[in-house]
Amino acid sequence: MSIEKTNLEYMDELDDLKFLNELLSLELDNLKQRKTYILKYREVQHYQNLLDQLQKLNEDNIELTNIKQRKDDLYLKYEEVQKYQELVDAIKVYTEYKNKILTFKTNKEGRIYNQKGSKIKLYSLENLITFYLSVKKTTIVKKKDLQNYRKIALKKLQGPKSYPDDEIIEEFLGVEVYQNPENYQIEPINQKTLKNISTYQYDNLNEIISSNSIPIISSPLTEREEEAFKKTISPTKEKQKIKKIGE
Repeated sequence: MSIEKTNLEYMDELDDLKFLNELLSLELDNLKQRKTYILKYREVQHYQNLLDQLQKLNEDNIELTNIKQRKDDLYLKYEEVQKYQELVDAIKVYTEYKNKILTFKTNKEGRIYNQKGSKIKLYSLENLITFYLSVKKTTIVKKKDLQNYRKIALKKLQGPKSYPDDEIIEEFLGVEVYQNPENYQIEPINQKTLKNISTYQYDNLNEIISSNSIPIISSPLTEREEEAFKKTISPTKEKQKIKKIGE
């Protein structure tokens, strides 16, 4: 059995994050080998020497402009130098990404999530009120009921369960990285945020938020949002008035 076939079978057994790490390692090894090979050209060696010099010089060094010009001339003149620079750039990108994935995590299903605290998805207090009033089909909500709704909705938003339409943050080497559920946040409910809402009215004395009409959710929700904001509560059922004889 060939080494290449063994590597492929081994990588098939890995979860997505480990697979991505192994794939990056293989790609980096390949790029470094190609970089070493192309360094056999004298012009490329000269170009690398100029790169090394530039790293050591300060911006105010009088030799800086001259060295940059010589470097640029080599780049424009030789195809091998251009390929070498492409390899240098690629190695930098791959190395940075290999370090970046150390902050990623996977769930039980093997899905890769980005780092906690990056690319926060924040729902405003007005978003929360709109969801509540729309689902309950009412124009008023007590502060304490809204606080309870927020607590349950946030727990469902941040739950580990995966959904088919979860947001893909990025893709690298064909591997998808999803939004970390812990990055879903809902603005807190306090005096400051309640004072700042503009779409709705807040009665500080009775601690009630109200609307002139039942709001409409303007854009479709993802499955995670449906679970958090719609299935958390059910519409208010109107009490049926029982008539007495003679009424």
